[in-house]
Amino acid sequence: MQDQLINNGSADFESLPIGDWFARVRGIYGGSLEGFDSLKRIKVALGRPAAGASAAT
Repeated sequence: MQDQLINNGSADFESLPIGDWFARVRGIYGGSLEGFDSLKRIKVALGRPAAGASAAT
């Protein structure tokens, strides 16, 4: 389990190993007004590319 506060609108999930993961997210407006929790499934199907490898086009 990991807590992460994201301020820029995107999260980095590159370090997740292959498998099914669940993210519980909640919007926070102005630092004090919080929205409802939302649970989302994240499926990581491919491993992280090797350093220096280029993406297929």
